[in-house]
Amino acid sequence: MESVVKDFKEEVPIIYVKMAGFIGNSYDGYEFFFNAVIDQFLTPLPIKKGRVNILGVVPYQHTNWKGNLRELKSSLEQLGLEVNIIFTERNGLEKLKEIPAAELNLVLSTWNGVKIAERLQEKFGTPYLAHPNVPGGGKQTSSLIKELAGRLGLSIEKVEKVIAEKEWGTYRFMEYIGDALALGLPRPYIAVVADSGTAIGITKFLANELGYLPEVVMVTDNLPEEVRPKIIRELTENVESPFKPEVIFEADYFKVGRASKKEAT
Repeated sequence: MESVVKDFKEEVPIIYVKMAGFIGNSYDGYEFFFNAVIDQFLTPLPIKKGRVNILGVVPYQHTNWKGNLRELKSSLEQLGLEVNIIFTERNGLEKLKEIPAAELNLVLSTWNGVKIAERLQEKFGTPYLAHPNVPGGGKQTSSLIKELAGRLGLSIEKVEKVIAEKEWGTYRFMEYIGDALALGLPRPYIAVVADSGTAIGITKFLANELGYLPEVVMVTDNLPEEVRPKIIRELTENVESPFKPEVIFEADYFKVGRASKKEAT
C-alpha cells in the first residue's frame, strides 16, 4: 500500500503495486510489477551500446525458465553483447536500475512484456524487438541471433561464426539421442500442452527439427483475444510440417486435463 510504503522510501529502495490479489494470474503480475518499477524506481541513464534487456520470461512459469535465460544470455554474450536478464542474477536491484541504459529491449513473447517494452520506449526512448518465444533448438536460436544482429548492426562475420559454433554443438549433442527417439518413439504424432511461448518453441523444435507431426497444441496462458490469431499463425504457418495442429486456448487447468484425456483417446 502506498500509505505504508511512503514511510520507508527514504530508508530503502521500495515500490508498491496497487492491485487486489485476485485481479489476475502471474502473467498479469509480471506486468503490474514492471509498471510499478518503471513509474516509481527507474530514472534515465546514458545508453550503453550493445546492452540488451530480456523481457517476457515470467519467473516460475515453467521448470526450465532459469536455464533458458542463462543459456540465452551465454549465446548473446558470444556476440559481444551485454545481456541483462534481470532475474536470477546477483545484485538484482542493480539489474533493475540499469534497465534504462539498454540499447534494445528484447521481448520473448507474442504478448507478455510487449506493453512493458512500449512503456520503456515511451519513457526512455529504448526501442524493442518482439520475438514470439524463447528459442528452442538450433534453427530458432540462429533465427533470433540474426534478427537481433540486424537490429543492432552487428558484424555479419562474427554473427555467422557464433551461429556455426552453436549449431555444431547443438547437432553433435542431438546425434546421441537421435537413434533413441527414432526407435523408442516411432509414432510421429505429438500433442503439446504449455503456455504460448513454450508451446511455440517446443512445437517448432519437434516439427521443424525432429520431424514429428503436431496433432494438437493446447495453450494454457490466459491470452488477450487480439493476440490469439498471431499464436495460431506461429503454430501453423511457421511449422514446417504437412500436418497442421489444432490450436486450443484453455487457461482452466481442470478443463485442460479433461481435454487432454479426450484428445488422447
